[in-house]
Amino acid sequence: ADRFDTQPIKLEVETGKIRAIANLLIDTATGQFSEARNFAVADAEEPGSTIKLASFMAVLEKEQLDLDQRNIKIGNGRYKVYDRIVKDSHLTRANLSPREVFEKSSNVGTVKLVEKYYKNNPEEYIERLYSFGLLNKLNLDIIGEATPMIKSPSDDDWYGTTLAWTSHGYESRLTPLQILAFYNSVANNGEL
Repeated sequence: ADRFDTQPIKLEVETGKIRAIANLLIDTATGQFSEARNFAVADAEEPGSTIKLASFMAVLEKEQLDLDQRNIKIGNGRYKVYDRIVKDSHLTRANLSPREVFEKSSNVGTVKLVEKYYKNNPEEYIERLYSFGLLNKLNLDIIGEATPMIKSPSDDDWYGTTLAWTSHGYESRLTPLQILAFYNSVANNGEL
């Protein structure tokens, strides 16, 4: 199971305070609970589709979009980026609006939007993500927070496919709590 889906965390929107966080395991043979590693704090993993909100915010900061114009060609839900294929698993319409790309969590649509505005300047896209606080530790009172990682074009392991893969949740590492804090800042009118 994806830890981003299984680690219960509750934040208070107005303050960002953690009100509940669970890190208990159950021994199914005995029914006994034990404290486990707090994956929501300690494990930075690829965020998958949870990063798409940041990608859309980066695009929206670049240019005002007509969110309802169906001008993003999804085709058959497959898009080639160099030697790799970005896939959508469940889309049936060949053209989507930016709103539908976000609502349906289209990998292909997200990549195409980010490439349209940042392919010639991927550093600017990465700087947008950094400006949202996604590269910063939260400096929690809870020990063991993992350091987030988002590649930069100046890194040795930046490839032609990195912009596309980063935009839909791969080749980066964030903890579930770091992603939740980002979403909380959106809900809190931009205040982290």
